[in-house]
Amino acid sequence: MLSAGERSFIEDGIAAGIRVDGRAPFTFREMTLEVDVLPQANGSARLQLGSRTSKTNVLVGVKAELGRYLSKAESAAATVEQDDSDERPVASQLGGRIDVTVQCTAGVHISDPMLWSHSSQSPEAVAAPEPAATSGVDGAADADASAGATQLGATQGGGEGTLTSEETEQLLSQRLTTLLNTGGAYKSLLEVVPAQYYWILHVDALVFEDNGNLLDALALATRAALHNTRVPRLKSTEGPTGEAELEVPEGTLADDDAQNIRIPIEPCPTFITFNRVGPAASGNPLQGFIVDALPAEERCSSVRLCVGITSGGVTSTTLKEGPASLSGQVLIELLDRARASGSALLGAFDQALARLERRRAAAVRCAMEGSFAPPPEEAESTVPEGPLTEGEEISRTVLPLLNVTPAAAASA
Repeated sequence: MLSAGERSFIEDGIAAGIRVDGRAPFTFREMTLEVDVLPQANGSARLQLGSRTSKTNVLVGVKAELGRYLSKAESAAATVEQDDSDERPVASQLGGRIDVTVQCTAGVHISDPMLWSHSSQSPEAVAAPEPAATSGVDGAADADASAGATQLGATQGGGEGTLTSEETEQLLSQRLTTLLNTGGAYKSLLEVVPAQYYWILHVDALVFEDNGNLLDALALATRAALHNTRVPRLKSTEGPTGEAELEVPEGTLADDDAQNIRIPIEPCPTFITFNRVGPAASGNPLQGFIVDALPAEERCSSVRLCVGITSGGVTSTTLKEGPASLSGQVLIELLDRARASGSALLGAFDQALARLERRRAAAVRCAMEGSFAPPPEEAESTVPEGPLTEGEEISRTVLPLLNVTPAAAASA
């Protein structure tokens, strides 16, 4: 718990535009990004947000599973059989999708009070996706936000208890699954044979350390892991019954990129989370709002808005938490700022992913030739750790402090 003096120090500093670690309100901490960290996964990435001594540290792995739509006869039989116990859709009829599971390592303490204070919800309520859990831009604009009555997202906890670690993991898993599947973009992109076969991407995220802004870190790490994901290019032939039969090419995913399919990340949104620290100001709608909050700043927050943003600056989801309300003017300003901030963040992030991919491709070529040399475009390394060496630096890069205010993004 923070003392009154500590809370006042944090609030006064943010009101003056200076945070406890010296950052400006709309500046992200340094990010260390590493890909290809799990050789047995279809894709993987590790993201460290912050310094080495105080950081949010997550690892994400992606495994691809081939799914098949049920035939009409199978679907009817399965529906009849399932009616007695479960009314949810048959899993194999959901089509291509991304399922996210978040787990925390032993001893990890989730620092965000707005996560572990969802005490009024049961584990079942947390785990089950609700239709009202997200809202698009149009829904947000039509909401009665000026009265502060509309909750854009999950229901708020108001009881005296706290969520268990298992319930918190379920809540994080639900939010990321909803974020990635909103709009159904990946349902068509993951189809192998239309109306017959599709890919299911199982995203497993592991939290090693939480030093604030966990949801954004998990979303960015998932984006990096999806960019790193490769699935085999399957060949389809017509079987004796008229249904397609699939043939998997020989070899492993790392043997030949020509036999692989890359997962597009353009539809993959990330979260931009705005926390308001201190009281609202009448003159400046965004007074007191910050991005990439530290644990102490999260504890001082009265309200926050998580906005799902794609590469093109399109708002996919919104999630409002906290006891305070957001006026219509503040909500519109935050959505505008989220689009600008998201474009700046994802632009820098995707450039880092492209650099890592060029390094990986060059390393593969050099390995096939029996030699090692850094890619030409990385001869003068922009990586703070020093020149590239065989191994670690091939798959690792650092993004410096990133200011996502519109003026700073335009000048960059």
